[in-house]
Order: sequence, then C-alpha cells, then structure tokens
Amino acid sequence: MNNNFRKTVTTFFTPPSFDDEEKSRRARFLLILLQSTSGLLLIALIIPFLIDSNTYRRFAIVQTYFFVAVIAANFLLIWLIRRGSVTLTGLGLAIVTWLVIAIGSIYSGGIMGPTFPYFLVVILIAGFVTNTRISFVIAIASVLYGIVLVWFHAQGWQFTPPAPIIPETTLFSFVPGFLIVPLLVYLHQHSFQALLTRIQHTEAEKRAAEIYQIRNQELQQEIGERKRVENALLKAKEEAEIANQAKSDFLSNMSHELRTPLNGVIGYTQILQRDSTLSSSQQHAIETISQSGNHLLALINDILDIARIEARRLELQPTAFQLNPFLDNIVRIISERAEQKNLAFRFETAGALPNGTLADETRLRQVLLNLLGNAVKFTPAGGVTLRVTQLPQETAVTKLAQLRFEVIDTGIGIIPADQQKIFEPFEQLHSRQKNSQGGTGLGLAISQKLVQAMGSQIHLQSSPNTGSRFWFDLLLPVANDINPTQQPEKPRVIGYQGERRTILVADDVEQNRSLLLNLLQPLGFTTLVASSGHEAIAQVQQQHPDIVLMDLVMPELNGWEATKAIRAFDEQCIIIAVSADAFEQQKIEAIRHGCNAFLSKPVMVDTLLDMLAAYGNFEWVYETAVSPSAPSESIIPP
Repeated sequence: MNNNFRKTVTTFFTPPSFDDEEKSRRARFLLILLQSTSGLLLIALIIPFLIDSNTYRRFAIVQTYFFVAVIAANFLLIWLIRRGSVTLTGLGLAIVTWLVIAIGSIYSGGIMGPTFPYFLVVILIAGFVTNTRISFVIAIASVLYGIVLVWFHAQGWQFTPPAPIIPETTLFSFVPGFLIVPLLVYLHQHSFQALLTRIQHTEAEKRAAEIYQIRNQELQQEIGERKRVENALLKAKEEAEIANQAKSDFLSNMSHELRTPLNGVIGYTQILQRDSTLSSSQQHAIETISQSGNHLLALINDILDIARIEARRLELQPTAFQLNPFLDNIVRIISERAEQKNLAFRFETAGALPNGTLADETRLRQVLLNLLGNAVKFTPAGGVTLRVTQLPQETAVTKLAQLRFEVIDTGIGIIPADQQKIFEPFEQLHSRQKNSQGGTGLGLAISQKLVQAMGSQIHLQSSPNTGSRFWFDLLLPVANDINPTQQPEKPRVIGYQGERRTILVADDVEQNRSLLLNLLQPLGFTTLVASSGHEAIAQVQQQHPDIVLMDLVMPELNGWEATKAIRAFDEQCIIIAVSADAFEQQKIEAIRHGCNAFLSKPVMVDTLLDMLAAYGNFEWVYETAVSPSAPSESIIPP
C-alpha cells in the first residue's frame, strides 16, 4: 500500500507530457509554480507562530484559514493540469493569485504596502501560462484596483496592518518575489531559447525546403532530359525498326522478283531434262542452263541468308543424321569441282568418328561446301583437303563428340592484315578477286555466322602463296543408334496409281501456271487454274479439288486471305503455299493461315512430288528400262 501511495504522490507531482510541445512546457511551468507557491504558503503558516508576539499569533489563525484555502485551490489546479486543462489551470492560477494579492494589499497598507507590487508578477504569470489577451485583462484589472485603493486613501481610509510591521514580516513579504522573479526569468530565457530553436528549425526547414525545391527542379530537369533521351531512343528504335522492316520488305520483294523468273528458267529446264528424246547437244545445252540457273539461285539464297542473319531470324533446326553418308555426299560434290580444275582432293579422318550426330544437317553442309568451294575456287594448282577429326574431351562425356572440321588448300593464301576482312559481308580481297570466278562475297560471312550460331568459331591460318587452313570445332551430341539408310537414286516419276486426282493451280502469273500444268498433266492429274484469290475460292467451292497449289502474292485477294476463306468451308482440302518469298516468316504465316505446307520458288520437281506424296498419299509409278518414254495409258489413272 505504501508503494501505491508513493506511486500516486509521485505521479501527482510529476510534470505531465503532451503531444503539443508548447502545451507540455506551460504545464511544467504551472506545476512548478503551483508546487513552489504551495510550499511558500506552508512556510508562511509556520513563521507567525515562531514570532514571540500574541498579536502575530492571533493574525496567524486568520492567515491559516486563508492560506489553507489557497493551497486547496492549488491542488485543484494541479488536478486540472493532470486532466489536460492547461489553459484553464493557468487562468485559475492567475485569478487565485490576483485575489490573494488583492486581499493581501488591503491588510498590508493598501497601495503603499509591500504586497501591491506583486500585481506585476501576476501579470507576468498570466502572460506565461495563458495568453497575451488574459495578461492584458489582468493588467487592466490591477490598474483599476489600484485606482480604487487610491480613491479609498483619498477618502481617509486607513489600511492598517493587523499586526505591526517588523523586519521578519517584511522579509517574508519579499521572499515570494525573490523566488518567483528568477523563476520567471529562467522560464522566459527557456522560452526565448525555445523560440530561437524554433526559429533556427524554421530557418533550417526553409533552407531544406529551398534545397529540396532546387534539387526537385534539378531532378525534374534530369527526368525531363531522360525522357527526351528515352523518346529519342524510342524514336531511333522505331526508325530502325521501320528501316529494318523496309529492308526486309525490300529483300522480300527482291527475292520474289528474282525467284519468279528463275521459276520459269529452272522449272522448264527440269521439264526438258525429263525428255529422253533430246540429242546429246540439246541435253548439254539444257544442263548448262540448269547450272546457270542454280548458280543464280545460290547467289540469291546467299543474300537471303545474310538478311536472315542480320535480322536475327535464322534458327537452326537440329536433326539426327548419319555422319559418313553426309561427308561422302560433300566429298562427291567437291571432287567433281576439283576434277574440273585438275586439282587433287583428299578426304581424311582421324579418330573414331561417331556413326551419327545431332545437328542442323543443311546448315553444316552449307558451311563445309562454302569453305571447300572457296578452297577450290582460289587454288590454281595443287590440291584441297577435307579433314574431320574427333578430338579428346576434357571430361569423359560419352554422349558428346568434339569434332574438328578442317579445310586445307595450297592456294594463293591471305595476308594477315586481310584475314579478318574476309569474314565480313560483301568483302572480296583484291588478290582473291583476280582469281575469282564470281560470287557475292557472302559465303565466308554466312559460314562464320552459322558456325557461331552452332557455338563455335571459324579460325584461319594462312600465308600468301602457300595456302590457307580453315577449321572449326563443334561439340555435338552422338546419335549412334541411327540405322543406316542407303537412299537409292529414284527413277523418274511417270504417273501414280489409284483414282484420278484434281489439282488447282492458283497464280496470277500465266508462266507460273503453265509451268505447273506442264509438270502435273503428264503425270495424269486433272488440273484447274485460277488467276486470283477470288477465282481460287470459287473453284474450290464449285470443283472441290483434292489439292490447291496457292501462290501467296496475288492482286485483289492474296493467297493468305484466300486460304483463310477456303478453310471457313473446307477443312479437308490440301493447300500447299507456293511463293518466291522464301523467308521463314512467310512459311510461318502460310501455316498460320491454314496452309498444309510451303513450297518455295523456283519449284523443284522432286520437292514438289515429295510434298504431294506426303500430303496426298500418292503411290508413284516410276520409269522402267522397258518404258523409257512418255507414260502409257496403263499408268495414268482412268
């Protein structure tokens, strides 16, 4: 219980704390003032009883009741402070103090007594604990009260003390002033310091706000600059995309414009090559036309490849294939070229090559043929060697093979300063141009990009007039479980078995239609033609062909839209897109619009027949030694 009482008393006399700092300051000042005045009043209650005078003792009895009442009022005001009524407490203290001084002035000589000057203290206290307005009210009330006392003095009133004034009472009268005035000075100084601190904080906040505003403006400018840069970059990106698209459109159009006439040249060459009645000189002339057309097609393909690579649209398509037949095919092709220049060609292997591997067979063949073709082209005398070696691996991974492909020649060689240039597009060195038989200068650039896409790099070691050595290493998955498949050379197709089939040829170019008709009609197909997308849709609705060869670039309604319209009412019809635009995106778009397959121009007869067999389930009839001429009625379906 003693602990609870002590805690209660301690809490009662402890200055309260509020969220408002100014309110907390006034509450502390009021509590100190109330506690100190209550202490002084308790001392004042004792002093008269210590003086050896009956008169003072009689006065002390009256004074005791008065002081006890004032102390009780102080405790009430302290309770109000604890309740948070700081302003009301300050007003109450000012009123109580004013009343005490007013009554004390009457009993201490009126306006001439020692008590009246304490009205100044009351005014100061009111200013500290309430506000300026109440302080002025207290001041006016004090002046009016002083005027009243003066008037009573003038009327002859005598404000005689109830007891004679002696040094002890005089000292006691000034003790409160001695204590309160320094306290007020301290509080004033504290308030002044607090004011200075607030001013400093305000100035600091202003400076911080100014700095923040300046920095904010700088940030806004920086953000604006970044936005301008971003907009410029975005605009540049959009312009680059537009330029790339324009480039792609240009290359696509060039591909279409170049492949379209080649379609007629190579296509009719293939038709003539199927004619066994031609003389040897005629066959030689046709072979020359075919070689020239294929050479031009290879140049076009090189341009398309470099365009795909620069546009990052070239994707490798790994497949499992047998390595030895793959290399044998390359050796056969290059051997024929080397023989035409009286060059020796050697094929060497080192290490146990895997039976099969997983890679993009077409692109790997393209790289090797480019390197070997250049070696033959720029070797006036001597020979060319293809060497394939299985290298030892740092880690024993049985499912991977490290293969090195080397192409070595005894040609004109390349000086060190030019050895990097030959891998750049459209670069042909002057020394090699003199010995060149034509070309775009894209072969090595394409080969380097393809090998990089495979995860490697083509290296070069060369000296002028001593030859060159190109090599690259590939880490390829082993596929030894591939069954050896010997592809026999197919005889010429002369017809098909089964019921007669109908093929619609949709193309706006009459020469392209005629070419396909001349290829298909001798095989026994019923053919229909359409020169636009609208005609193709009408023919499918009316004639219901089994297969449609749909050209994609046609006026009014292109092949994509025509295919989409046909698929709306016929999902069974086989539609093969035919286009001179050989970009991969065209193939993707054709399949997306409903085509079953994509056939690029120039149309190769074997590719077309393989595609027809794959999607039309044809069983071909091949030419035999007994019947070398045109197909008879027995092999054409009725």
